[in-house]
Amino acid sequence: MKSVQLVKLSAAALLASTCATFAGGVVETPPPPVTIIPEPIYDWTGVYVGGSLSFGHGIYEGEFVPPATTDFPGDGEGDIDGHMISGLIGYNMQNGNLVYGAEVALSAVDIDGSEPCPNTSFDCNIAIDSMVSLSGRLGYLMNDQMMVYGSLGLAAANVEVSTIGLANDGSEETATGFTIGVGMEYAVSESMRVRGGITHYAFGEEEYGVSGGDVAEVDFNFTTVEIGVLFQF
Repeated sequence: MKSVQLVKLSAAALLASTCATFAGGVVETPPPPVTIIPEPIYDWTGVYVGGSLSFGHGIYEGEFVPPATTDFPGDGEGDIDGHMISGLIGYNMQNGNLVYGAEVALSAVDIDGSEPCPNTSFDCNIAIDSMVSLSGRLGYLMNDQMMVYGSLGLAAANVEVSTIGLANDGSEETATGFTIGVGMEYAVSESMRVRGGITHYAFGEEEYGVSGGDVAEVDFNFTTVEIGVLFQF
């Protein structure tokens, strides 16, 4: 009989405790855990400088202006090839996975070509010896360290066109054009990146004085494969 009474008293005490808990208000629950998202290790925003080495191949074409109306060179088109070394300075801004900015390149160029003129006693030559370009760039981050990008800009080059043979003469002019390219950059560290890319340069017609008082209108274009190293501040 006493055992039954003890069980009844325990049940009554448990019921009273439960009622008191609910009567006291809402039961407090612990706050959810705070998730801390780490800052990205590689921040692409900032000024950068660097250098690149490029190898290019393309064509030049034109014609002698009246009274001479033949092609320059003799078959109407010639090959150009060579390389250039560029100093680079630019600025990037990052917004999520997008990176955009602008870049200036100053290049020492050794790209040239030579083919026979219509008068085969002469060679029709072209040589590009320096260039400057200003390009806008838009990139997409595949991950924190790797970006693919496209570029579009303007370029100006110092160009010499000449005829060499019985008499040698030519002139230098500044040719203007545009540049378009694609590439990839990889962040080796927070401050150092490596680059690989392909860029096409196209320049419009300019008039050049050559041997015998003749004038030739010549345009050219070439495509380069580039490797480079950049340092961000």
